[in-house]
Amino acid sequence: MKPLQLVLTALLLTGTALSYGQRNKKAAEAFFSFDENWKDAGIDKATYFIRRTKVSDTCWQFDTYNMYGPMIRSEQCSDEKGTIAHGRFTIFNAKGKTDSICNYSKGLPHGDWYIYNDPFYDIKLTYEMGVLVDTKKAVKVKGTKPKDSLAKGEKESEFKGGLTAWQRYLTRNLEYPQRALKANIQGEVTVAFEIDTTGNIPNSYIWRSVEFSLDEEALRIIRKSPRWEPAVQDGQLKKSYKHQPMIFRLPAR
Repeated sequence: MKPLQLVLTALLLTGTALSYGQRNKKAAEAFFSFDENWKDAGIDKATYFIRRTKVSDTCWQFDTYNMYGPMIRSEQCSDEKGTIAHGRFTIFNAKGKTDSICNYSKGLPHGDWYIYNDPFYDIKLTYEMGVLVDTKKAVKVKGTKPKDSLAKGEKESEFKGGLTAWQRYLTRNLEYPQRALKANIQGEVTVAFEIDTTGNIPNSYIWRSVEFSLDEEALRIIRKSPRWEPAVQDGQLKKSYKHQPMIFRLPAR
């Protein structure tokens, strides 16, 4: 199987810049809009847009969205023009669910490439610098062990105060974005995130997308989370991974 091709992000150089309110200048964000044929378009005629974010001096992220719908793909590159894929690459299906996810290194697929059939992955491809070295099919996605099945010396990561405190944190801090409200958009966003050995959340990304502003709000609430209690395995602190769904419902009228 050939690796999927990155869409040429040269489109970013010609797209019409958009503005979605005041932005943190340190984030180095830029928005570009396109019509249904991926031609330069104003916001009133746009079908798609791309948000480019400078993650670091060696990482730029390109998130491609339907104008008022779910994300199409998210790509990380080592350059501002998006010509060298380097980092996480995610493709979403028409309903906004993750279809496949992989990593690139210096423009080549490297590591595991998962092709999903939610909540399982159908195929796992393993690449070494562009060379396919292994293929596995119909493997269940590993989930979190229930607490009562954890071995001695093991502990799953947990928000301080437990599940009740975590739900209270989400409820008190989640806000409904004005963009989604005005467009009458609702739905369930899911964020995947990592909890490191210090209890912080260094990485988070959209697993199930609904619309740009709803996705951003879901990410915001995860990224500002207070510190967690890290996981323990064999008596050692370990990284762990979680998926958090968040339901946005329009207020009754």
